[in-house]
Order: sequence, then C-alpha cells, then structure tokens
Amino acid sequence: MEKIFLFDLDSTVTKEEILPTISKRINRYEEMRDLTEKTMMGDLLFEESFTKRVDILKDIPVSEVAEIVSNIKVNKAVAKFLKENKERCYIVTSNLDVWIEKLMEKLGMQDHYFSSKAIVKNDKIVKIESILSKPDTVKRFEDSFVVAVGDGSNDRLMLNAANIGIGFGGVRDISPELMDVIDYAIYDENKLYEFLNQIQEKDLKEKTVVISCAGMGKRLGLGIPKAIVQVNGKSLVQRNIEQISEDTDIRVVIGYKFMDVIQEVNRFRRNVLFVFNRDYMNNGTGASLSIAAKYSNKQILAIDGDLIIHPEDMKDVLQETEEFVGVSEKSTDDPVLVTVDKDNYVVEFSREHGDYEWNGVCLINKENFQEGDKHVYQLLEPIMPKKIKLIRTKEIDTPNDFSHAEKWVKNNFIDTFTIGILGGMGTYATIDLFTRLVNAFPSEKEWDRPRIIIDNRCTMPSRVKAILTGERKEELINSLCESISIFMNNNVDYIILDSSTPYAFIQDIYEKVPGSETKILNMIDICASRLKEEKTKQVKLYVSEKEIDSDIYEQYFKERHIKIHSPTELEHTTIREWIEAVKNNHITKKVLDSFTETMNQEKDIVILGCTELPILYEKCKNKITAKIVDPLENVIECMQNLQNK
Repeated sequence: MEKIFLFDLDSTVTKEEILPTISKRINRYEEMRDLTEKTMMGDLLFEESFTKRVDILKDIPVSEVAEIVSNIKVNKAVAKFLKENKERCYIVTSNLDVWIEKLMEKLGMQDHYFSSKAIVKNDKIVKIESILSKPDTVKRFEDSFVVAVGDGSNDRLMLNAANIGIGFGGVRDISPELMDVIDYAIYDENKLYEFLNQIQEKDLKEKTVVISCAGMGKRLGLGIPKAIVQVNGKSLVQRNIEQISEDTDIRVVIGYKFMDVIQEVNRFRRNVLFVFNRDYMNNGTGASLSIAAKYSNKQILAIDGDLIIHPEDMKDVLQETEEFVGVSEKSTDDPVLVTVDKDNYVVEFSREHGDYEWNGVCLINKENFQEGDKHVYQLLEPIMPKKIKLIRTKEIDTPNDFSHAEKWVKNNFIDTFTIGILGGMGTYATIDLFTRLVNAFPSEKEWDRPRIIIDNRCTMPSRVKAILTGERKEELINSLCESISIFMNNNVDYIILDSSTPYAFIQDIYEKVPGSETKILNMIDICASRLKEEKTKQVKLYVSEKEIDSDIYEQYFKERHIKIHSPTELEHTTIREWIEAVKNNHITKKVLDSFTETMNQEKDIVILGCTELPILYEKCKNKITAKIVDPLENVIECMQNLQNK
C-alpha cells in the first residue's frame, strides 16, 4: 500500500506561526497571538478563530502578505523530506491559498498542498470562499497508508483519522488536544526526518534502543512513573539515555502520566521518539516493545525503564552486535529465571528454577522479533536458544529495591556492602578483625570486596574509668557517637564495636545516633543468642576487667538463662599479661604456652571476651581441646548470613 505523508504547515513545516507573523506588520501581534494560542490549546473553535484572524489581516495587500509568508523560516529537515519525497507528500493547512502560494513554490510543493480559499479583488481579501477540513483531506487517500504530522488542536481530527498520527513539538509544545490521539510524539526535526524515513524503510541504521517506561509502578508507591524516580540526583531514564550516543535511535515507550516522562526526557535529550502504549494497564512489557519495534532499525535493543545498568556493562551492551538475552545473578524476590546449556545459551524461562535471573535487557534482530502483548521474555521463548550476556543491574520495583539501588549508585556501582569498625581499643585486635573480614568475604576482583571503614580512635577517654567513676563519661560517649555518626553518614550496612566495654554505653549511643541500633551488630547479644540456640547452660568468660566486662555480659546472658563463671584474680592477672603481649605485638612462646595450658584446663565452654584473645587462639588452636567461642566470629558469621539473604 502506498504511503502518503500529510504535514500541517504552521510550526510543523515552518519555524513560526504564519498569521501572528503577518500581524506584526500592522501592530496587532498581541491580539493575533492570543487568538492563535487559544486555538492551539483548543480553547477556541478553529472556524471562529480563523475568521477573526483573517478579519484582522484582510486590509493588508495580499501580495504583501504572500511576500512576508514566502520569507518565513522553515524546518530544514522537514523541507528536505518534502523535497526528497514530493510525490508522496502534501501540506495540509487552513491558511488561505493566496497567502501561501509563494511559500509553496519555494518548497517545491505548489501542486502538493491543500488549503482554505479566498476571493481577492484589488489585492485585498473580500471573502473566505472555503475553510479546509483537514480530516476530509485524509479521506482523499483512503486507498493509501496515511502518515499525518501536526502540532495544534486543529490537527487533531486529521491525526486521528490517519493510519499514523505524529505530534511534532520541534517549534512549540504539542497541543494537549493531540495527546490522546497521536501514536508518536517527536520534539526534534532531525528525529522526525529519521523516523519518516524509517516508516519507508529507508536509510536504516544498525540499532534501535527501546526503553519501556509505560507502567505504573504500583509496588513502589510513589505515584509517578518509575522511569522518572530520582536515584542519587538523576532519574532512571536519564541514567540510561545519557550513556547512549546522540546519534542512536532511542525510543521511549510512554503510558502512565506520559507528560511527566516526556518533560523529564526533553530536559536533557530532545532527539528521542516517544511511543504511546495506550493500553498499558492491561498489556505486558511485550506490548510496549512490540509497538516501539515497528519501523525500527535492523536490531532492537530492549531495556526496561525501571532498570539501572552498570556503566561498564551498558557500554558493552551498546557495542554488542550478536543477539543476546540479558541476565543477572539471582537477587530479587519474584524473578523470571533463565536456564542455560553448557555453552551458555538460554534454553528456558521459568518462575520456579534457573541458573540466572532475566533482567529485561535483550538484543534481537528485527527479522526474528515476534510481536505480542505479553511479557518480553514470552515473546523471546519461540526464538530460543540465544546466548546470555551477564549484566550488572538493579531493578526498582519496591521501596527496598530503591534503597539498594541508591546505595549501589553511591558506591560507584559496586554491588557490595560497607562495614564500619570502631577500633582504637586495641590496634592489633582491630587489624586482626580487618583481616578476618577480608577472608570472610573472598572475591576474585578487588573492587567486589566489601568496603571497610576503620576509625582506630586511640585517643578516646578511658572506658574503664568512665564506667567505674564516671570520669569523662560524657566525653567518651560523645567520642563513640561521633565515630558511629561518621559510619552512618557513609551509609554503612554494619557497624562493629571492636571491644566489649563500649556496650556499657550502648543505650546512650542508640539515643544520640538515631538509626544506629539497626546498624550495630551487638557481638555480646549475638553471642548469647547463639549459645541459647545450642542450649548452653553455663560458660567461662575470659575478660580483662572482671567487675566491668562480666557485668556487661551478664545482662545479655542472664535473660537467656546462661550462667557466667568469671576467672579468678590470679587468672585475671594472666589474662592481662596475654592482652598486653598482643597490644605490644610481642607474642612469645611463653605467652602461647600459657594460653594453651589454661584453655585446656577448662571444662566449660570458654568465651574469649577480649578481642585480643582470638589472636592468641588462632596461633595455637590446633593444640587446644576446650570448646572456644569467639563473639567476633559470631558477628562475622551473622554478617555472612545477612548478606546471603
């Protein structure tokens, strides 16, 4: 079927409205502009407005008006398309024929336009003979496939009657009256030129990128399209589009609150094709992709609008030329899973089982794409197998997803977590904890390791004196809170207090640093809970300060009905010698032998309550027969479990 292209004249072919431009000649521009604006927005019936506007200009000589109109600037890309496709193009305007004849000749369209007509005598208009009906013009081509382009309310019926209606906002905003009837919205004349050629399958490029932004995002609960949700200062759609080169064919599918999406995208990129999915509430993502895939380039790259893609992986995706299905490591609550064969080709999509999680990204040759109104992965199933491409992504469906995505972006797209260690109460114990954490979370690549922030605050006032006598207690608490606030401001996931004595002030910390109670992994509480699960009844607690440390542990253990046995005074003296040896980094064979012999004499479970003691245990654990519990090890295991979840 032959394709016919119909173009509105004012602000579609031309760069300005014709009648207001003429009115400047007689100093009635404001009056004319007001009438034109009301007509464009649909606040004034076109026939009434047009008659009033002609009446304003009727005393100007027709020849003078025609000369003014012939010099009005035109959109070069549109004029180029008209010239290249003249036999299939027509200008459809309600302007009077006698005013626009010279302009039509200049455009080479003198025999390819439809307009209103006037009777002229002595170079003056005496009567409007007829006012053009734009929808009737469409009917002239009922045996053809009609593409109509316009921007104002008087174009509504023409665009609605055409097979394809395109709203053009390259000069002024598209009238709201058009937004419920058009199929596409374009705000750049070069993009319009490109798309009109794509409709004819001319000058096709390699790739079209389709970003689906039509859905409502109910689970996120923000009442706005997910694509415009701000993550660390940028909307999701901006994060995707700004990584794509200016000369790439980008199509954004819109539905729910479409004007919000249009305005956001136009803020940073104009040469985008907006594609309307009118039935977005009832169809799936496959419908959005199918609508946007019409008249596309040779390949279609599909991206969900609620997705953040790692910049390195986005670059790789955009450079890819072979068809693929994008997958990520399993992470979300209700994923579509992908099963792959030994060659890493997708063989199945499933809700129940699979090797990876489908992330909504895929590259498909246009000739292989099968349209449908279900989900994208269901459209892909008939053309499997396809190779997988492992892509680091974050999908935002829920408030929890949003929180994780924001943190991921802030952390330079490193999909890991952050640990804060408050040390300074034994530097070598802090170093040991750092080493244990590194070993607990192994990684093939350094950048995948957890971020660890250490505040080795050795200048804090004495915790022992603060507990026993209250000396500089407030100063100590403020120091602890200041360090923990540093961790909170750096958005850490977990905070470890590398000593037992700070727990004497834990409630003060919770009160002074809101939210810290959800971040601090209370090693004494975790240890007590673990022992209760194991049905432990009594333990031997090895600590340096009997009166202080035993009381701190007692409040957690007593509520779990676990009895604590404390060391004797002589044992306390030995324990302090061990701790000093570690703090001074002077661990001798004598110290290790003493530690081993003492441990092996114990019948109860032994809790290493001072964080220096696990350093000794690690050096001689193969010689020790007693059951040893390290509260910090419990914390590390707890962290591992939380991360696995």
